[in-house]
Amino acid sequence: MPEESAIVTYALQPDDYVALSEFAQGKATRDNRWLARFSVYIGSVAATILSLAVSDAVSARSITVAAIMTAVFVLLYTSWLWPHPALTLRKQRARYYQSPKLLEQRMLQIDGTGVRQHSDSGESFTRWNTIERVVVTAEYLFIFTSSIGGYIIPRRAFATAAEFLSFAAVAQRHWRPEPDASRTGGFPVVQKSSTAAETVGLETPSTDD
Repeated sequence: MPEESAIVTYALQPDDYVALSEFAQGKATRDNRWLARFSVYIGSVAATILSLAVSDAVSARSITVAAIMTAVFVLLYTSWLWPHPALTLRKQRARYYQSPKLLEQRMLQIDGTGVRQHSDSGESFTRWNTIERVVVTAEYLFIFTSSIGGYIIPRRAFATAAEFLSFAAVAQRHWRPEPDASRTGGFPVVQKSSTAAETVGLETPSTDD
């Protein structure tokens, strides 16, 4: 039987590197988003209390005005600014990945020996026994060479979802022929199903912002 291999050519975008970083960091990233959001609430209330504390004359009217202003700010933040800390954080992280070398066209090949990547900047090769994990999400195949870094293969590099899942399945079979949920977080989960997504074991990270 000939050795199973697969090749894909694509270029990465800054958001792809951010996606890898966020997936690797997992819960810590989501916790930081919540902290950023609630820190604004806490700061607005603290600023109101401080302004009243240092005021020479604290009247019922000034307390009422301060309470109304704080309430208006909180309502505006909740209705309009609430989603923005996560988006702003992503944009700030994306700025670190603007190097032409990171965004250039590349060809990635997987076979029984490992993962090869070729680009104008050079080439790299990683053996399967040094790969930490192989993870598939709705938009990416991540082949982790460390706890926080590795190869990024976006779903958009393939014409169809079936081609994407087929490529991911080849990677998984080479990395770990026998399913091992303890190391993959549930990937692959071999199901008696005709759908490609269930056969591969599609993992979708939490979107709890």
